Amino acid sequence: MKKILLVMILIAVPAAYAEEIELLLDVNDDLVSIECILDSPLSTGETHKNLFRIRNLEYDKGEKHCLNITVEYSIDGEEDSVEVDCINSYRTSSTGYFRPLKPGTYDICGVILGTRQSCCMSIEVTGQEVSISDESIEDQADEQDDDQADDAEAPLKFRYDITDLDDIFNGIPFNLTLEVTSDENCHEIEVWSYVYRGNKCYSGEREGNKQGFSLEAGEKLDIILQNTVVAEPGDYKLKVKLRKDEQKTTKDLTRDVTVKDMAGSGSDGQGISSELDAVSGKQDEESDPDSKDKGVMRFFSQDPGNVSGRTFVVPESYVLRDEKDVIFESVSRKARKLVNWFIIGFALLLLALIWKKDSRSEKSKKHHADNSKDK
Repeated sequence: MKKILLVMILIAVPAAYAEEIELLLDVNDDLVSIECILDSPLSTGETHKNLFRIRNLEYDKGEKHCLNITVEYSIDGEEDSVEVDCINSYRTSSTGYFRPLKPGTYDICGVILGTRQSCCMSIEVTGQEVSISDESIEDQADEQDDDQADDAEAPLKFRYDITDLDDIFNGIPFNLTLEVTSDENCHEIEVWSYVYRGNKCYSGEREGNKQGFSLEAGEKLDIILQNTVVAEPGDYKLKVKLRKDEQKTTKDLTRDVTVKDMAGSGSDGQGISSELDAVSGKQDEESDPDSKDKGVMRFFSQDPGNVSGRTFVVPESYVLRDEKDVIFESVSRKARKLVNWFIIGFALLLLALIWKKDSRSEKSKKHHADNSKDK
């Protein structure tokens, strides 16, 4: 009876404190990450307040609380810090301050206080040196209609944005159009997209529709990415990630999206039919037989002298997973799953040692009893 009672205590007590043990496991470097997100070149006199992307790696909507951290950063040796409060999934806004007044190369580094998470990057700044008096003159010039300023050629900047997005229905492929404009340099670009909520992806592999291409100087591209969401109707997040020139840090676009059920999209079913025709490209296939080849890239040109554009059609060639399949799982979350098994294993080992000790005691008593009888 004592042994049974001991086993129950060894198993029940650790289980009762499992939640506290999980909280202890959360306090580590796997909780947050930091990325430098400024993109060269910058111009003198510009103000930048979004220096870093801080991610809450354990964020799970409805379960995890927001995260408060402090970022210490330095710009060419000048140190400063900023408090970033209530981070849910991630935060980029108000993560620092940078206003270069002189052209040159600036080294920017940031670290999350209390962790080993850090990042560094070098930023090129172009333009003329700006003084305090020059700032007021520039502000006045912006408000006036200066013919010389209109004639001057503005430097090209690397830009990207979502210009078109289909309605999203459960189980039906949808397209989004990403417009990417190059700066004065050539670049190698990779883009992909997925739909998620919390740490779970609902559109197959996160990089399942990744597309790579070259971007010439001054060129503008319209890229079509296709996904299929398998999930219950509701509110989700759409993430578009862009990597330039094999950089470690990606550029992200996030949009709030709503996944709808096919039922109720039209009383006579015509609404559903039109959506299916739009996403499956039946009209394109009827007018252009070559469009059936999903690997084909379609090109179009604009007026002479303008920036040329190209449209890439990305096939959805990846296998969808079950909606309950978790694509991302952090190290600490995996560790928490092993805690209870470790406790149970330890309890069984302790029980075996106690049992072995009792067996030896019984054998010793029996041996002494036999010796007494012989005497």
